Amino acid sequence: MLEQITPILLTYNEQPNIERTLTKLSWAKDIVIVDSFSTDDTLNIIQQFKQVRLFQRTFDSHAN
Repeated sequence: MLEQITPILLTYNEQPNIERTLTKLSWAKDIVIVDSFSTDDTLNIIQQFKQVRLFQRTFDSHAN
């Protein structure tokens, strides 16, 4: 059942939190991250997780 779930995370400068979060999502085969052009180490940390697909987009609203 869990294999049917794809977590989606919105990030911007989440260096203090992203590693802990992705580690807890290690059960997921696929994780989608939409990053709003982080300027800290967030992207470097994300790259350590093979199951992550990273997209970058300027944040304008949660709905968009």
